[in-house]
Amino acid sequence: INSMPPEILNGIFCFFAGGATYLIYKKLIKKYDLKILLTIFIPVTLMLWSVTITEIKLRTIKFLLSNMSELIFTHQFVYSIYGNFAFIFLFPITILTLVLFETYRGKFGSRLNMIGDISYSVYLWHFPLQFTFILAMPFLNITHDFFYLKRSLIIFYIVLIVVSYVSFNYFERPVQKYIRKKYLAG
Repeated sequence: INSMPPEILNGIFCFFAGGATYLIYKKLIKKYDLKILLTIFIPVTLMLWSVTITEIKLRTIKFLLSNMSELIFTHQFVYSIYGNFAFIFLFPITILTLVLFETYRGKFGSRLNMIGDISYSVYLWHFPLQFTFILAMPFLNITHDFFYLKRSLIIFYIVLIVVSYVSFNYFERPVQKYIRKKYLAG
C-alpha cells in the first residue's frame, strides 16, 4: 500500500467512504425521523462548509503574507489536514445530507436527473473529446497556450455536455430500451 500513488489510495478510500455513507443513511432512516435528522444534518453541513471556506480563504491570505520557508511548511501542513477533513467528513456528510433531504422531499432533485443520466456518457466521451481537441489544434492554428485559458475549459465542457446529452438520448437510451425489450420481456 505504501508504494501506491496517493490518487489511487484516495480513489479507494472514496469508494469505501461512499459505501459507508450509504450504510449510515440506511441505518439512520430506519431508526430516526427524517425531520429530526434534517434538523441536525443541515446546520452541521452548512457549518462545516462555512468553516472549510473560511479556512481556505485564511490559508490563501496566509499564503500571500508569509515568507517562503514558513509558507512551504504551513501550506503542506494545512493542506494535509484540510484534504483529509474533506475526504473523511465534509464530502460524505454533504452527500448524506443531500440524500436525506431528497428522501424527505421526494422528487426534489428530479430536475437534475439529466446530470445523472449523462454522467456515464461524460465519462466515456471526455477522453476521446480531449484527444480530438488536441488533434484539431494544428488544423485550427491553435497553440498549446489556448488550453491554459479559462474559456478553453468552458468550451470543452459545453461541447462535452452537448455530445454526452446527444449520445445518451439518441444512442444509449434507445439501446437500453431495445435490450430490455428483447432480453427482459420474457
